[in-house]
Amino acid sequence: MKNILNLIVFLFPTIFFSQSISSALHVNEPYKINQKKAIKKIETKTVFYNRQNQEKIKEINYLNERFRTVQIERYNEDGEIIFSMQNEYLSDTLKVKSTTVRKIPLIGNEIVHTTYEYDAQSFLTKIIKRSQNNTIFETVHLQNDDKGNPILLYLNNGELGYEKACYDYVNNTYSTYYYRANDELITSDLSSPLDFNEPIEGYRYNEFGDMVETPLYLMEYQYDDFGNWTREKRYQKVGNQKILKAEVSRKIKYQ
Repeated sequence: MKNILNLIVFLFPTIFFSQSISSALHVNEPYKINQKKAIKKIETKTVFYNRQNQEKIKEINYLNERFRTVQIERYNEDGEIIFSMQNEYLSDTLKVKSTTVRKIPLIGNEIVHTTYEYDAQSFLTKIIKRSQNNTIFETVHLQNDDKGNPILLYLNNGELGYEKACYDYVNNTYSTYYYRANDELITSDLSSPLDFNEPIEGYRYNEFGDMVETPLYLMEYQYDDFGNWTREKRYQKVGNQKILKAEVSRKIKYQ
């Protein structure tokens, strides 16, 4: 069994990091939207175009006054709720608790309670996950640089290995490295964009601050009077062609 586990870790290291450095970087980010006017709710409907079929998903986000998500509801194309999350914040900006309910086919609902701990500088240092009967099943430990960005992450006692990050703030990128517990490098992800609000080579934005081109995709938008998009078309670039991959509509309820 141990040999099988080691093989799985070697082939698929990221499955053991349900919380990664990449996700930790975005824990407390506001919802990506124009903040000219307070928003109560955003209802998003997405149609994904695959080679053989279409997939439809509806998501509703409820925001607080600082544009952080306090509640998410996600539905499949049959109108059945498949995921929900409720978040609690300190001063409306630092997430301190979240509860997720995820529907798993043939099993039922998986309920997870997550708490977030910070140091005196409000840097995230620990994430604790509990089952619905309040049993701790995962503890994420983080160490940060002087800007508060994580440079080391490991689960529980580090028995499944650990993740490290290096930041290139001048070029607005960071790199992550996954290691086994014996310090053997498994894989790495080099030069990922750090802050999408800053210029990134190969990425282009419009006058509203929305991304319109990446190395692989093109996006087109329609906007409301507050500068927030209400419709998006997402295309994949294939040679000189563009292939429609998704259409998104948003209904924004302002305060």
